[in-house]
Amino acid sequence: MPTVTQQISTKERMIKRLEGKIAEIKGEIEEIKKANGGVDPYKEWRDSKGTKPELLDNRNVEWPSPRLSITGYPDMTRLPEGLDGLWNGMTIRRCKALETLPSRIKITGNFAVLDCKALKKIPSLRTAWGQWCAPVNSIKIWNCPQLQKLPGTIRSFRSLRIGKCPSLKKICSQIHIGVPSHYRQCANDVGVYIEDCPSLTKICRKLVVSWEENFTLTIKDCPNLTGLPEMVGVQRVILENTGIGDAEIAMLKFSGYKGKIIVK
Repeated sequence: MPTVTQQISTKERMIKRLEGKIAEIKGEIEEIKKANGGVDPYKEWRDSKGTKPELLDNRNVEWPSPRLSITGYPDMTRLPEGLDGLWNGMTIRRCKALETLPSRIKITGNFAVLDCKALKKIPSLRTAWGQWCAPVNSIKIWNCPQLQKLPGTIRSFRSLRIGKCPSLKKICSQIHIGVPSHYRQCANDVGVYIEDCPSLTKICRKLVVSWEENFTLTIKDCPNLTGLPEMVGVQRVILENTGIGDAEIAMLKFSGYKGKIIVK
């Protein structure tokens, strides 16, 4: 069995490797800024008054695209310092001792937390563009058995997938899916999918969707879930092995829900 000194040395080497990778990606960002005349494009998307640009696509801004993937650090209990910048995608996978995430993460791409056995809380994900665009393209949280808390409001560009989180009793207060119409042509696989969360008793208070396409809420293997949220823009609900019965479905329709409900 490794000595205490050897265990500490192993963890320190893990942290140094991660810090080296972060420094490398930040260096790439600086190179992009230099190629763009030294201008930080993320700060140039608003004018001097801080108002919303009419069309981001017409501003001829080069987009940095740093992506961070942290996989297979089973003894790491925290992520290294310096992750509070902007990431175009973040995946954290098989970090079994990881207990928490930084509270100032900004993400514009996909966000995934997979197989993190000790993680109990996920902080709010902040947008790179203030209130004008959804902060995350898609969110996936899977196989986090100790997870108990998510942000109060979850905003995603197209999808939210949560599964195998047996300690999770409530998803959040509100879920918002969608962005302005001129971004919709580049998105697919829209929907909310919740699976194998046996302690879940409530999804959220309100689920708001701003898609014109067919949007589906799918819930599977959540036997203690006995109700659905107020839904806006959800065209279809699929239920399989939940605690939602005929009375709850009738009440949902009576309250004004016009979509289709499929019980398997």
